[in-house]
Amino acid sequence: RSRGLGDVYKRQGISGYLFGGSLRKIIASAGDFEIEGQGDFVYTYGTEKSWPVPGLSVSGEVTGKPTWMRVAIGPRIIYRGFYDFYPYTSLNFYKYWGTFTMDQKIGDLSGQEEKKMSGKNFLSAVLGSDYIVTRSLRLKGQFELLPHSDGLNFGFLLGFRYLF
Repeated sequence: RSRGLGDVYKRQGISGYLFGGSLRKIIASAGDFEIEGQGDFVYTYGTEKSWPVPGLSVSGEVTGKPTWMRVAIGPRIIYRGFYDFYPYTSLNFYKYWGTFTMDQKIGDLSGQEEKKMSGKNFLSAVLGSDYIVTRSLRLKGQFELLPHSDGLNFGFLLGFRYLF
């Protein structure tokens, strides 16, 4: 059985460079609760990766390169009533988009195709917490729901930050 290019690509990832930033500003507080305005931006510049094209009588190769961006903007409600443990929730405008560029070389023939990507979501709901272990070490856990017309996607994040 010969495998198609889609089968080859599905089994292998593409590396790249990830850049991003966040802005947060406290806009209101009441008792142990704070409301922040927040904005997150992530940009990924993928490196090129090549795959052989199977099942041809001449040699063939495809080179792919992804580039994508994500923006999330909205309010974040934080509970500050616990010592060094801060649960939060947020509801965000959410946008994901990008391109995947493919260069094909099969024998003497060559071509290029660019596919545009766009997420089906425009909203995300987040539930998470920050935990300050020491002045230098902070832990984070987050669960994200991404509803769309075809169903529901989700993501989670576990992280730490060491300050020195």
